[in-house]
Amino acid sequence: MSEEERQREAVQAQAKNNALGWREKGNAAFKSGDFAAAERLYSSGLRHLPSAVLFANRAQVRLPAAHRGSSSVHLRVGRMSRRAGVHRRSPACVVASG
Repeated sequence: MSEEERQREAVQAQAKNNALGWREKGNAAFKSGDFAAAERLYSSGLRHLPSAVLFANRAQVRLPAAHRGSSSVHLRVGRMSRRAGVHRRSPACVVASG
């Protein structure tokens, strides 16, 4: 492995650790009910390393309070309207069309 490859891997590992730290802080803010802080923290993590978990967590805190943690969310896209089930993994969510 060349020196350049080692440096690249070190930078990637540092970015992953930074993103993980922001995610953990965001999760703590989410659990305490500070959704604005959680959104800022998840966004900070995304600047270090875009990941599906951070995008899902940030999407969860951006949901209107009435739908946060709901079992389903009504999505409206253009002329189409669908119901989507939201399966939460505290606090990340995965949206599955239904």
